[in-house]
Amino acid sequence: MREAISKRLYFDSHAAFCLIDTDRDDFVRMKELRDFFANQGFYASDRELEGLFNRLDVDRCGKICYEHFRRGLMQ
Repeated sequence: MREAISKRLYFDSHAAFCLIDTDRDDFVRMKELRDFFANQGFYASDRELEGLFNRLDVDRCGKICYEHFRRGLMQ
């Protein structure tokens, strides 16, 4: 994912976060992440999604805030 982002001239991480945060509560939950990938035609396994979610949910609260999302994309 980092490589794809770095090859773009402009990537708006906040806009990407907002696309995933469908209930507009300023957090991304597992269901929203799963639905986002499915809507993009990418069907990830539960293990893959859990791995990504756990990497971004650094405080293990069950949701991802924008700051953790942004940092996770740049790691």
